[in-house]
Amino acid sequence: MIKSDILIWKNTKGKVVIMKKLILMLSLVLIISLLPAQSLAATSSTYEDYAQSLSKLGVFVGTGSGFELDRTPTRIEGLVMLIRLLGAENNALSLQKNPIPFTDVPKWAAGYVAYAYENGLTNGISSTKFGSTNQLDAKSYVTFLLRSLGYNDQGGDFSYNNALLFSKNIGLINDYTYSTLSNNTFLRAHIAKTSYDALKFPYRGGDTLLIDKLMASNKIDRSIGEAFKSLSLSQPVEMRNAAVINVDQNLESVVMLTVTTNSGELGPGIGSGVILSSDGVIVTNFHVVEDARDIDVTFNNKSVYNGDVYVQGYNKDLDLAIIKINMTGLTPAVIGDSSTVKSGDSVIAIGSPYGYLNTVTDGIVSAIRDDSIQISAPINPGNSGGGLFDKNGKLIGIPNSGILLANNMGFSIPINQLSSVTRDKNVSIENFSAITNELLPSPKGLNLLYEFNSAALLDWNSVKGAEAYNIYVKQKGDDDYYYLDTAYPVGSPRYLVTDLMSREQYSFKISAMVNGIETQLSDPLTFTTHDYDVEYSGFHPIYDEYPGPKDFPGVYDFGKIFDIQQTNYVNNTYYYRLPRDNYTAVLISKYQYVLQSSSAYLTDSYMSENGTYVSVFESKVLDKKITVSGRDTSPMYSFSIKVEELL
Repeated sequence: MIKSDILIWKNTKGKVVIMKKLILMLSLVLIISLLPAQSLAATSSTYEDYAQSLSKLGVFVGTGSGFELDRTPTRIEGLVMLIRLLGAENNALSLQKNPIPFTDVPKWAAGYVAYAYENGLTNGISSTKFGSTNQLDAKSYVTFLLRSLGYNDQGGDFSYNNALLFSKNIGLINDYTYSTLSNNTFLRAHIAKTSYDALKFPYRGGDTLLIDKLMASNKIDRSIGEAFKSLSLSQPVEMRNAAVINVDQNLESVVMLTVTTNSGELGPGIGSGVILSSDGVIVTNFHVVEDARDIDVTFNNKSVYNGDVYVQGYNKDLDLAIIKINMTGLTPAVIGDSSTVKSGDSVIAIGSPYGYLNTVTDGIVSAIRDDSIQISAPINPGNSGGGLFDKNGKLIGIPNSGILLANNMGFSIPINQLSSVTRDKNVSIENFSAITNELLPSPKGLNLLYEFNSAALLDWNSVKGAEAYNIYVKQKGDDDYYYLDTAYPVGSPRYLVTDLMSREQYSFKISAMVNGIETQLSDPLTFTTHDYDVEYSGFHPIYDEYPGPKDFPGVYDFGKIFDIQQTNYVNNTYYYRLPRDNYTAVLISKYQYVLQSSSAYLTDSYMSENGTYVSVFESKVLDKKITVSGRDTSPMYSFSIKVEELL
């Protein structure tokens, strides 16, 4: 961003993609005649080979445009792969008409999502959205693979944040793959490679390969499976190719950002960005976009995009932001490894100093600093967020600062730090500054009301105008907080957390959604759970506060827990009126967990002809039958609890 009154400014940083086969094919032609026939198969594998091998198993399916290996996958594509690796596709297809609480699932995928939802394989991004078209990242997909191999993140085997490192440590992925997934945009090509590796990896706790397990259960034809086992593919050449990428290709991967700020005092500012994926993901500096009201993106051919811009993620301390535009067919940069950079290496920098589109400068690495690469290539205002490339044309850094009075003294953020930027925001650029400038108050007073069995009830102070609250959690050992669920303000803000582990430390944070904008996170609430392995010995402490109806003291009071007013009581049935549609199924699910935590067990669950969810529980401890019912269709959003003696 151009600032005329300062001598030091900041720039940005970028993300990854794989190198196209055409580049490596040119170099391979030169050496084919030198290789013996038997070694050729061991040195020329491509991602296409991996996709083809999985396609024969029926695990990896192409689209009308082929395998589309250079495209980022969606959450729904990753989920389908998980279910196929579990050998549960037929089960999923049989659930095509089962109800799900999500409104953004395409009809063809309803059975897959229903299976995953009913079996606890994955959550939605909110109570009503699965995030079907959201970009799938490497950590999420490797989490899927580990689950297919019998590893349990909820049970403490690993966590989302350390999924890649855990996979490397157990040998599921090698060092090359770990580096690629950590520092690059996750692509369908990577799904093919990692899924292949998972099928040839032992199931947890034994020597049986996942492919053998699928064959033994007749999920994969044995002859096809044995042919797959005998196939030996090498590391995809794109992941280790050292061919030189020419400057022309890098120019296609760098864009100029013309930023109109909210203050507008100095007029539009100029920054740069680097394309990370063909479908419009771009990395730039945080300081380039932090006060942006509007951004125009200018490409190397001088065409301009002035449509919607979203911020997928950012890290203010690193001065990095990842934005997304609605375009496809772009040329992404090839990501290098900044850990191998050393003083004296030749580099070129590409950016738009003072608005001069895609200016190329060269120099050397002057020094490696603690958190930056010092370079001699001239860096000026407007280079912020552009690309720093090594002698092979790979992206190794994002220039983010320079000293105007010094001769050719600039600094760049090492590209490996890009993996520290999470992509869980997806907020419009118009709302971004309201978030980053803390114009919206974060929730206060986050508190643990009660903990019982493997569940805990949280509450906090209301935020004026909040439409919803997002819940984030971090388990001891996790690197950062991750999204858990969304709670809606029905009465006082409360959220029931389930599936907690015994004697484990958890931290929670809450944000509010106000006019579609997410506030800053609250202060953390941290506590260590009790021992849940003790023998059940009567009512839990929560009964003191929520003892249930006077005639049935062993049944948790739904209304008090979720702060919803009871409307009627007829024939041993308690009725409640819900103020929000698409919420009943969520409340039923949470209340069911409350019942199960008090030793009740589910005996039946179905949807009636009029669209009512019905679940039946029995409690031997209470000697009661408990039926919970709910509707989330207009005009009545209702909930009821009927308690009867067991026959």
